[in-house]
Amino acid sequence: MNELEIAILKAELLHGLGNCTHSHYSTFEFDDVSYYQYEFERLETMTRKLATSRALANQKDVETVLMDVELQVSIHLAKLLEPTIDPALAGTITSRIDDDEDGNVVICGVCQEEMEKGDEARAIEECMHVFHDSCILEWLKIKSTCPLCRAACKPKKLQFQEIKI
Repeated sequence: MNELEIAILKAELLHGLGNCTHSHYSTFEFDDVSYYQYEFERLETMTRKLATSRALANQKDVETVLMDVELQVSIHLAKLLEPTIDPALAGTITSRIDDDEDGNVVICGVCQEEMEKGDEARAIEECMHVFHDSCILEWLKIKSTCPLCRAACKPKKLQFQEIKI
């Protein structure tokens, strides 16, 4: 078993868990939780065994090799899950409402309500217009442009790099 195979099994578990918990007529029971906990623990054990065998084979510190193996599993898992990211989230960034230097009030372009200082918000990366988090996510489910300037909200391609320790 290698890092990719462990990542694939984790992705399949996450997919199954997502289907159970987000189903409108979910019959998610305690037994289901126990199953998923057991399976994730089993995968963690497999990860530790892989790291231990590599550390012994290469005469390296087990903890260091374990961190490297966990990192590689995480990178593979991120690559596998990338296509499942909601485009609305992939084309926006989180933001926080701060005091405007000119004292201007910040208004959400979707609901037209004032945004309070310290509120969490989302900005469209293409134009950096800021909106209430929930407002822009609902808007982007219907349209893929900024409600103010019509800039395209394009999901960015996530970049992953292999990291070797």
